Amino acid sequence: MFNDLHIHKQIRGSLLDQYLAKGWYRMGQVIFTTDYLFKDERWYRVFWLRYRLKEFQFSARQRKLLQLPKGCTAGVKPLRINAELEELYGRYRDHLDFEISPALKENLNSLDFLGQAEGDSVFDSYVIEIRREEKLIAAGIFDLGDSAMAGIINIYDPAERRISPGKRLMQIKLSYALSQKLDYYYPGYIVCGNPKFDYKLEPGREICEIFNPVTDSWLPYSAETILAWKDKPDNPFAGDLTGLT
Repeated sequence: MFNDLHIHKQIRGSLLDQYLAKGWYRMGQVIFTTDYLFKDERWYRVFWLRYRLKEFQFSARQRKLLQLPKGCTAGVKPLRINAELEELYGRYRDHLDFEISPALKENLNSLDFLGQAEGDSVFDSYVIEIRREEKLIAAGIFDLGDSAMAGIINIYDPAERRISPGKRLMQIKLSYALSQKLDYYYPGYIVCGNPKFDYKLEPGREICEIFNPVTDSWLPYSAETILAWKDKPDNPFAGDLTGLT
């Protein structure tokens, strides 16, 4: 369920920063915001996240993830969706226990649900490629603004699951964001009662903030913060608060 949805010819630089700071996120070629997700015949409350990068420091475990296995390399470049990325996306999609778009281009560039055709990206998008020798085994896609990064999707070869490619891609995104001196990293939302989204808390809860649409502000992440809003009138966060500790 959308609270609101906007379409622009370009959503880059400071415009992307402004949307992210208001709890918006991309879907295909549009940008939207919501407080709820409907799945499996029930409503789930969602909580938009961001991380204060000026306070971020890699833990020993996170630094270890930045050290790629022998024979693997990583690089960052502007996103161009090609057959190699689509083939990797297909292998990744086929091993999921939930549905995603049948093709990466449709996932990122489609406006089909609005009755419009696919086109070039309105976002300034980049891809991190992890290769084992020459073979592409993982890819992480993100959008850049002037002062913020939005993590969009990580895909990987299921045969490489043992090296935790998704977690490695997140750490590389954070490393790149720090190298660009960005202020914030936005991973999207977590879903109350659905732990599949909790990997987005990986950067560290001590520098994490959650968006409160009632006050139009960001507050430190904690279960206590959410509970403090519980009984306020017209509070969209009232309800099931499990899965937030």
